Amino acid sequence: KDVLHNGWVLDGFPRSVSQARSMVDADAGKHLLPDLVICIDRPDELVREFALGRMMDEATGSIYHPIYAPPPRALAESG
Repeated sequence: KDVLHNGWVLDGFPRSVSQARSMVDADAGKHLLPDLVICIDRPDELVREFALGRMMDEATGSIYHPIYAPPPRALAESG
């Protein structure tokens, strides 16, 4: 009920037309279909750079990247 009232954001899903179709099919009258979809097209090289640099802090689940979202200094020094 909360998402019907407050809205929601899916980040990184769906990643393909097939996944989007599956999401629409799974909705089956639950009224959770998006009002708006934004697709950001990036060059393949930039996608690789982001994907290959990603790292996750297993204790917190936080995602970091050495260039675009560096971990806190204490975490970087402990790892």
